[in-house]
Amino acid sequence: MWSFPTNVQAEGGFPIAIITLINDLLLVMIIMEVLRTVLSYLAERGGSLRPFLFIASISATRRILAIGAQMSVAGETLTAARFQQSMIDLGVNAGAILAIAIALFLLGKRPDE
Repeated sequence: MWSFPTNVQAEGGFPIAIITLINDLLLVMIIMEVLRTVLSYLAERGGSLRPFLFIASISATRRILAIGAQMSVAGETLTAARFQQSMIDLGVNAGAILAIAIALFLLGKRPDE
């Protein structure tokens, strides 16, 4: 976050600086969620799978947003190989989010013990 002014003046300019800032903020959010989950686990002497699934979905969403933003900034300088790799990465992350959503749905259907 402190590097934002430096990134604005860098070669990529403002669009790259915004992408980097959003990416960094989402990373901080993921780290905070992991710490909150660990503290909750320690306090309760047990834990739930749900917080980790939420963290995983935030992480996959973060990656999708970063790839989309990088591709839009790259524009016509994007090579065919890089485009193909980005599409594969987007597909894998979308599949991960779908699997996480199904897992959260199934956890919601489970009777409480």
